[in-house]
Amino acid sequence: MKLLTHWPPLDHLHIQSSKIAALHDLYSELAARDSNSSDRPWDNLRSLALDMRALDSEADWDFNSISPSTFFAHLPPVPSLTLRMPDQSTAFELKRNIRPNSVPIFLPPTLLACLTSLTFSCDWRNSHVLSILQQCIHTLEDLTVEFNKV
Repeated sequence: MKLLTHWPPLDHLHIQSSKIAALHDLYSELAARDSNSSDRPWDNLRSLALDMRALDSEADWDFNSISPSTFFAHLPPVPSLTLRMPDQSTAFELKRNIRPNSVPIFLPPTLLACLTSLTFSCDWRNSHVLSILQQCIHTLEDLTVEFNKV
């Protein structure tokens, strides 16, 4: 945690996790810690990559406690974001009554407003990428969208 809240500065951070709850706890903890300081490496990243493709099917995404509509709320505003969502078959494996197109993915406007590069990978059957693009299309210089399984 100190690496993300104190010096040294970081340019790029790549986080890969098989546990959604662990990532959510990390974001929440960072948001709760001294967010008034502009010197935190977490707040000054130039590039952030979040890879959730290896989501553990035993601990799949519990949409009741951690909603994709709020999951990314505490991400820092970065110029470059890579977001690789968990495979649909894993994220929705135990949720037969929930359809991927009914689960919104919300990225904060403060994040979208400063994006110049976005890589978005998601095999969920939905139009999430379209709503995300509508909010950042004027600032994007580089866009990669992967719809199929990676």
